[in-house]
Amino acid sequence: MKWRKRTSRTMVILYFGCFTLLWVGLVATAITAGDGNAGMVESARDGKAGLGYRVGVAALAFHAAVVVLLAWKAHGWLFSHGPVAVVFCGAPLVPLVANLWLVPALLYLIAVLHVWLASRRVSPGRLQSDRRRAAERGPG
Repeated sequence: MKWRKRTSRTMVILYFGCFTLLWVGLVATAITAGDGNAGMVESARDGKAGLGYRVGVAALAFHAAVVVLLAWKAHGWLFSHGPVAVVFCGAPLVPLVANLWLVPALLYLIAVLHVWLASRRVSPGRLQSDRRRAAERGPG
């Protein structure tokens, strides 16, 4: 199965790309919610609490988009700063858990674990080859 052979870098791009779409969709729904059946989004549309909700979710969307761009275009730089990359990518876990959004928090945790895995494969300045290729080349 091809999806099992995805690298951690690709999984980071996929997860945070989906997060970007999710958060942009929530902001759009909060802004354009009509009268009646919008539920939580309807109450989030009114007053200062609604503005805070929209700004917070827009910040989550912006953060996810930045992570996607860094993982796509500057992956050597992002993943070579292992702990910094993990903390930067995992920062949205704090407000998600604080607001009891546990399903997105769990998905963020999985994505951050992929960041950690990708960071383990990168040394400062160059990507490490995987063990199978090293074994094929032999000692030396």
